[in-house]
Amino acid sequence: MALLSFLSASNLGLLLIYYNGSYGTVCDDEFSMNEVQVLCTEQGFSSDNGIAVSSEKFVFIQDEFQVYLDTVRCRSYIDTTIGRCLNDGFHSTNCDTIESVGIICQVQGSSCKNGDIRLMGGTRAAGRVELCIGGQWGTICNKGWNDKSANRVCNQLEYKKGIPSLAGQFPAGIGPIWGSEINCTTLASLLGRILTHLVFLTACGRYQ
Repeated sequence: MALLSFLSASNLGLLLIYYNGSYGTVCDDEFSMNEVQVLCTEQGFSSDNGIAVSSEKFVFIQDEFQVYLDTVRCRSYIDTTIGRCLNDGFHSTNCDTIESVGIICQVQGSSCKNGDIRLMGGTRAAGRVELCIGGQWGTICNKGWNDKSANRVCNQLEYKKGIPSLAGQFPAGIGPIWGSEINCTTLASLLGRILTHLVFLTACGRYQ
């Protein structure tokens, strides 16, 4: 079992399972919090606040992996590993690779939760936007970032409105770069948009 990620984060990525000499993916059909909790615990992360992510936009996987498992069903307090959970059997699936599931596990002992936002490297009301995902703080590329996105962040931080800053205006971050083209008006859509881009290689640099 492994999580494939192109970010500097071991707690999130595409869920892969090793079978018969190679890795394949797991279909997201019926993949719920039970399965997330079992998987994250098995990988050594917290069983709380994990998320299953639809990989419909993980285009790069289509030529890389086959779907190995479908309809994985873990029984609470009984199954301690994904391998013990019920499933339809290897290669018994009607899922396409774009239906493969991705996972975000919460880092043990983290003080932030999914969707928390902070401003860093500036003042209390201005700075580099950082978003917490899976217990880790990361930055957001400014490509596609607009007034609506800035307003959403500032509203969550209890300010009336905001404006996007210029690239390089604040010091670069050191965590993962969560994604680009993130232009959303609500926190739910902001977080959802980022989650579907998690394993993409971004062309953004640290000062973007």
